[in-house]
Amino acid sequence: MKHFDNIYAKNYQLIFNVVQKMTGNIDDTSDIVQETFIALYQSFQKNIEINYPRSWLYKVAVNKSLIYLRQKNNNDNIEQIKNHTAVENDIEK
Repeated sequence: MKHFDNIYAKNYQLIFNVVQKMTGNIDDTSDIVQETFIALYQSFQKNIEINYPRSWLYKVAVNKSLIYLRQKNNNDNIEQIKNHTAVENDIEK
């Protein structure tokens, strides 16, 4: 898969920087970037033609980052509700 290796080498840093700016977390950035390139690899395996790989990678990375941020926000909201409920329970006792 020399074509994949070429695209990876040319675009890894760009995609990493985009995701890093969105998530602000190195570990999550690494995971999302890895998932993005796995999606590219799987598309090649399925013989899906990607005419503009940089644009495709950018869009996939941004979408995966947005999904991550939504899930993180939901988890943060759930934790806030749990903490608030725990405090209310302590007050009532």
